[in-house]
Amino acid sequence: LDLVSLTLTNVVSGSSYEVYDTTSSIQLATGTASSSTVVLEVDSSVGNVLRIRVRKSSTGTRYIPYETNTVVDSTLVSSVYISQLVDPNV
Repeated sequence: LDLVSLTLTNVVSGSSYEVYDTTSSIQLATGTASSSTVVLEVDSSVGNVLRIRVRKSSTGTRYIPYETNTVVDSTLVSSVYISQLVDPNV
């Protein structure tokens, strides 16, 4: 395994996040964003697909759950822009 630097940007503060390696079926990280940028170091391998889930649905303005994927490349560095939308049904 390699140490991968993963940065999530544009995250709504207070959102919960999960990073899951779909290639190896392992949960790599979970937490709550304290700012709009979340910097993580996770163990994965080049070519593996990482699924990122972000949601904020408990207090204040609520957002539609957001999910995206990124592939670990040979640089072992990935920056993912998170595009959360306000949930109009709340």
